[in-house]
Amino acid sequence: MALRIYQPTDQATGPKVLIDTGKGFLFSATAIRAASLAEVHWIRLYPDDDDRVIVFEPVPGVDKPLYGLKLGQSSRGSRRLTGKGIINQTPWIRAVSMLPDTADRKFDLKPYHGPLPEVAGCGQNRTAWYIRLMPAFEETIAVAEIRALSSNVKGTYRYLGGDDGREVVYIGKGRIKDRYRQETVRTN
Repeated sequence: MALRIYQPTDQATGPKVLIDTGKGFLFSATAIRAASLAEVHWIRLYPDDDDRVIVFEPVPGVDKPLYGLKLGQSSRGSRRLTGKGIINQTPWIRAVSMLPDTADRKFDLKPYHGPLPEVAGCGQNRTAWYIRLMPAFEETIAVAEIRALSSNVKGTYRYLGGDDGREVVYIGKGRIKDRYRQETVRTN
């Protein structure tokens, strides 16, 4: 019998936020730990229509802050930001929230280092986190690295071409290694 390594899903995948039309924004256990959300009661939400980014700013204290949304706890112990209003009023967030596959509605939660809108009574040392709903292709890998990838690795990719090799020919989604092999067959 072969031994298998067990890794809890939330630790293997990192901090995640799931967007759901009926439930709002659900934070994984890893996200709760990473963003220290266990004791937070309020979060400010800043959607960026141009970059398809949603910034979450945890607000300390128990009193309702200006523009704050209540961060609740589900019966299963996870943290949930209802935010149904912002989901329903923002077409690009609503479109994602209605996707049938849960994996397509789950996004990496990362520390945010950009500017935050000024809010009365808030100091300079504010921390925030964000999710990006549109691929930004901030991670790249060399062709040699593609060959070393597991066949199960999925992602969003883009093919570059043109005279300078920087023109986006098309963007796709799927198993990276398989798609690379298909492209190699097409060009030979």
